[in-house]
Amino acid sequence: MRHLNKIIFINSANIPYAEVMLDGNVHFSGTQGVGKSTVLRAILFFYTASQMNLGIQKGQKTFEEFYFPKSNSYIVYEVKAEHGFYSILLSRSKGRPVFRFIDAPYNKEWIIGTDRRAESDWIRIREHIGKQQDVSGQIDVYETYRDIIFGNSRSKDRRYDKYAIVESRKYQNIPRSIQNVFLNSKLDADFIKTTIIQSMSDTEDTINLSVYRKQVADFEREFNEIRCWYQKDARGEIAVRTKADRVITLYRSLVAIGEEMKTVWHRLNFSVSSSRDRKPLLQDEIDSLGKAIATIDVKIEDCRLDYVKSHDSLKEKIGVCNARLKDCRDKRKHYEGIDIKSILALDAREPGLLDEKRRKESLLGSLVAGSGNITDKYTKIRDEIKTELQASILRLFFESLLTAPRSQVFNPLKI
Repeated sequence: MRHLNKIIFINSANIPYAEVMLDGNVHFSGTQGVGKSTVLRAILFFYTASQMNLGIQKGQKTFEEFYFPKSNSYIVYEVKAEHGFYSILLSRSKGRPVFRFIDAPYNKEWIIGTDRRAESDWIRIREHIGKQQDVSGQIDVYETYRDIIFGNSRSKDRRYDKYAIVESRKYQNIPRSIQNVFLNSKLDADFIKTTIIQSMSDTEDTINLSVYRKQVADFEREFNEIRCWYQKDARGEIAVRTKADRVITLYRSLVAIGEEMKTVWHRLNFSVSSSRDRKPLLQDEIDSLGKAIATIDVKIEDCRLDYVKSHDSLKEKIGVCNARLKDCRDKRKHYEGIDIKSILALDAREPGLLDEKRRKESLLGSLVAGSGNITDKYTKIRDEIKTELQASILRLFFESLLTAPRSQVFNPLKI
């Protein structure tokens, strides 16, 4: 018997991660606020795929806001079937819930990585699921989802038949009955049984002519398409085949471009994965470079302060040099005014004159040293003569006093 076996919450409804087993008669009990209604609404959404009549009161968060607050929020339904288990991944895309069928039992490693964080990229989740598992495309139409799980899928390849929990074309009353049961509506057990049995019956009470009308229209359209394949124009050419050949050529080009896009896609995935792996290393390098830049900034500031200090010192020195240069210019004008060149020429002669003076002083010294005795001799003679002269003068003075009148007295002071 096919039935819902397990429900898994991942970053959903304020639940980081939880697995709830539903493989038998399950009884929910607990105080208010522990999450009973949260689980029941998620189970009810599995059968009804409708956001209406989930028991959400006015003013509360909507189904998407409450169950899918993050980009990596998921609800996974694991269903038990005759051939084994399959999973239904419920996520949020473009503001509304979307479904994906996975023909395999739920595996935690699909979504939870080694860093214990849920993946938000569907491409990486698909890689974790593996290529061996059949995974459906994104289903964002609720009616299409209900047709699949209640066995009313209209796909020609019947790919989704294995995901049906029942098989009925008139299943519409089943979700409503389950909804009324979950919302505690007053329904008799006999009414529920009758509703489900009638929904599962394949007996057609009436003939729906609209179905046959559509089938006839489809047959007529296909017949006209086949007839156009052999119908020739006035020139004997089949225009449809010519267009078909052009379409085939374009399709081949499109397939080649698709393969090329797939190759580029794989390369981009590899680049993204490599970039994600390199991001921590680059962050460390950024932090290291930031520290180095901070150190360089400190050194630059020190150099700037040293430069300012040296600049001020050099300005002072330049001021002193300018003052000296001004003095030099003033003195140069002064020296030019006093004919400094002739003075310098005389000054240049000073060493020769000094040498000549020293030579003459030396000669004078030698001459004076050689004539010292002669000087003493004549000095003595001069003194004797001077003494005799003074004595003669005195004698004549006294003689004149004796013989001559007073007016004719000899005055030695006049001599």
